[in-house]
Amino acid sequence: MAPLYPILNKRIPRRYLYIGGMISMIVAYVLLVLFYIPGTLIQMTAILSLTDSIEYGQLKNGKRNEAVTLSVRPMLDKIGGALSNGITGFIAVAAGMTGSATAADMTPANIHTFEVCAFYVPLVLIVLSLLVFTFKVKINEKMHAEIVE
Repeated sequence: MAPLYPILNKRIPRRYLYIGGMISMIVAYVLLVLFYIPGTLIQMTAILSLTDSIEYGQLKNGKRNEAVTLSVRPMLDKIGGALSNGITGFIAVAAGMTGSATAADMTPANIHTFEVCAFYVPLVLIVLSLLVFTFKVKINEKMHAEIVE
């Protein structure tokens, strides 16, 4: 999907690609299939937004801080990975998956705890992030072209 991104971006503004990625992520999350395609759209849009912020910073401040700006994404990936492992461990312990527990040891309350923590809470967070962060972007393709020039 990533090689198709420049072709899509010529015809579709980044804002709509990002919104489309988020909506298809919600649909994929509900259906539990096809996580790769929306994730790629979101990741490519985020990376291009980071590079656009470098250009905007140079326009406003006269300095180009590529190294600082581009080093933030890998750091955030590592923090996100550490948090996801911690959250997964917490959910497993809260659902009773400790020690030598087997599937037969799971009670209906433990299964319900696992379902809520692993499926419903992330879905609510994805929907909230779509509603809160998507509509705060005020830049369009024309403004982007002016900044890059």
